[in-house]
Amino acid sequence: MRGGRRDGLPVFARSMSPAAGDALDRADVIAPTLMHWTRFAVRSFNQAAWLAEALCEASGKRWKPRVSAGVKRRQSQAGLSAFERRRNVSGAIKARWRYAGKTILLGDDVFTTGATLEACARALGKAGAVEVHAVTLARVVRPTDITF
Repeated sequence: MRGGRRDGLPVFARSMSPAAGDALDRADVIAPTLMHWTRFAVRSFNQAAWLAEALCEASGKRWKPRVSAGVKRRQSQAGLSAFERRRNVSGAIKARWRYAGKTILLGDDVFTTGATLEACARALGKAGAVEVHAVTLARVVRPTDITF
């Protein structure tokens, strides 16, 4: 997906499906995590939305591209600590509609600290969702020193 390439999406969706497990089966809606419109305007694509859409196509689930909205523009999460990331997204996301009784599966490209997914889940919970799950294509793993 680097530089807006979409050719790997079907393969990525097939690898994300088993990772989502029964959350995929229970989901009423699959949606991407939020990308603020100003970031989208600069980048011109949303890789999380492409992945969530590909997962919908692979699973036959309902696609809901805009479950959340950015209330405030936030700085890029790159280079921020886990605490700074949580603070950065605090209050920045709200649900666009009511999701009473719904189970939502959020799709994202990379899980770093989970701050964005947590903020989205919190907003969807306030909007009535009974379950919010997440699946990502990749996870950042911090280097660990295992020398004795």
